[in-house]
This record gives sequence, C-alpha cells and structure tokens, in this order.
Amino acid sequence: MKNYKVLTQAVLVTLFVLATPASIAASLSDDVRSLYDTKLKDLFVHFHQNPELSFKEDKTAKRLGDELEALGYTLHRGIGGTGLVALLENGPGPTVMFRADMDGLPVEEKSGLPYASEATQLDWDGNRVPVMHACGHDVHITSLVGTAKLMADRKEQWSGTLMLLGQPAEERVAGARVMMEDGLWDRVGQPDFAMAFHVTSALPTGSIAAPPTAAYSGADTVDIMIKGIGAHGASPHTGVDPIVLGSQIVMGLQTVVSRNLAPRRPGVITVGSFHSGTKHNIISDAAKLQLTVRSESPEDRQLLLEGIERVAVNMGRVAGLPDDMLPVVIVNQGEGVPPTVNDAAFV
Repeated sequence: MKNYKVLTQAVLVTLFVLATPASIAASLSDDVRSLYDTKLKDLFVHFHQNPELSFKEDKTAKRLGDELEALGYTLHRGIGGTGLVALLENGPGPTVMFRADMDGLPVEEKSGLPYASEATQLDWDGNRVPVMHACGHDVHITSLVGTAKLMADRKEQWSGTLMLLGQPAEERVAGARVMMEDGLWDRVGQPDFAMAFHVTSALPTGSIAAPPTAAYSGADTVDIMIKGIGAHGASPHTGVDPIVLGSQIVMGLQTVVSRNLAPRRPGVITVGSFHSGTKHNIISDAAKLQLTVRSESPEDRQLLLEGIERVAVNMGRVAGLPDDMLPVVIVNQGEGVPPTVNDAAFV
C-alpha cells in the first residue's frame, strides 16, 4: 500500500510538469492501484530480494532497462558503468528527467518479512557480504517503471520528452559524478527540469515534502591524521600522546557548529571513528579520526570544513608539535556532495 501511494505521487508530479492540470486524469489513483496489484508489487519483491552493491548493479540495471525498453522507451545503457537513461519523445515541449538510484547496502536483512533479502555479493575488497535494500532504492526503481508505464499510457495528456534515469552507486556518493564524467548530457541531452524523490519513514504515508530550500544536506567525508611521539605508558612525559590530542580535537570540533555557525543554520560534524594504539601500556605515535559533515548551503559547507582544519591544526600546536608533525585534514573529494537545493520557483 505504501509503495502504491509513493508511485501515485511520482506520476502526479511528472504530469504536473509536462501537462496542463485539466488534462490530469481523475482515474489516476485507480490506475496506479491496478498497475501495482497486477505488475509492480511482484517487481518490487524481485528488486528487494535481489539487491546489488554500488557499481555492481548489473542484473538490476538489466532488469530495469528491459522493463523500460518494453514500454517503448529508447534505452541508453552503460553510462558510468551500470547507469542508464530511457527516453520517451512525445512532441514539442520541455525535457523532464526523473531519477532513481539502484544500489543496495552491505547489510544483513533481519526484518522477518517473507520476501526478505538473503542475497550475498563480493564487495569491493573481495569479501562476501550480505546485501539488502536498506535505503528504499527498490521502491525508487519500481516507481520509475510505474511512472514509465502510466506516462506512456497518457501520451495524449502531455507534450515533451520524458527522461528516466537509473543511477548507480548513490550509497558511495559517486554514481552521479561518474555518469557525468562519462558524458551523460552529451549522450542523451540535458533536461530542462530534473526531479528525484526519496522514501522516508519520517512522514505520514501518502505525504510529499518539497521544501523551497535545501531538500537534503550536503555531505562530506573527512579524515584527520594525527601524529604523536610514542612512549611507554608509564612515562607519558617523554612523548606526545595522540589519543589525548585526538580527544581534544573531537571536543574542539563540537564548538565549530555551536559557536561558529549561526544558531538558526543547521550543521553537523560527527566523529564516527577514532583509532589509535595496539597495546595497554604503549602510547602510540599516531591516531586517525573519521568524520562525516552535513551542511545546508555552500557557504556553511566551507565554514565547517575550514573550522575542522583550524581546530585540528591548532590543537596540534597546543600539544607542542612542530609544524612538520601537525595533524593533517583530508577532505575526500570523491565522496563529497553539495547540498541539494530545490529551485524555489519550481516548488
């Protein structure tokens, strides 16, 4: 039932962009329910039971592409690896893109559902891991097929070009970038409007949230490499303890949001990993912090990243480290994304 309501919303939004309100069929809800019962429910179960990891969505991309091609769409496969685009041209008008992500996560499903995933796959390091659609991408790609079917059946109600995009590797924050680097717009054209949605349990079923500002936060992955001077645990005065220094950095980072970011502008700096040392009585000579950062605007993103650098480096100075041993802050450029800011006029 929830998947049926999600699909209804997706088709309504797409029709609103491509059609005049008077041409939107009053029977849409009934048609969506019928399509879900006869086709999409089984397709959703198939996708849910057969998840694949980022950049390894070969079978998912093939099934998604085959479904869209069977509906009369022109398919462009293999964009950025497993990415694909389906086009349906229907006279003059805007090109509207609707995007869905395809990848699952290396997580064991413990839902107890009769259609729970039991899939496993070799990960990027060669380890066999359980895989599940823990983030709802099975709903997204099922809805993409449903949107394709219902829009193809209503060609007399709209004019323009519908572009449906299956994106790989959203979970690794890399699939969209790889598709762009593979010449996405050169190969299929650039849309006039682009839309995407994400299911969430934070809203009542059947609701749509489309804020006129940032719909999703920007995300950055940051590593802080800390050097120390090793010593015996009974003689801490002879070294520089990277665990103490790392702890001071962790606490100092809390003030970047609370004291540098304006109170009504949200931001997050979370230290998700802190590793150092090998034995009870040895002071290590290194430590590593792993951070995730969330921001709502390009300006706040810069403020937070600069604040992390400032705190880490200067805490090293507080500890008495020379300049050539100060902490090093590494922002992972391959995994960082800016905030997703909606076009306020469009919303």
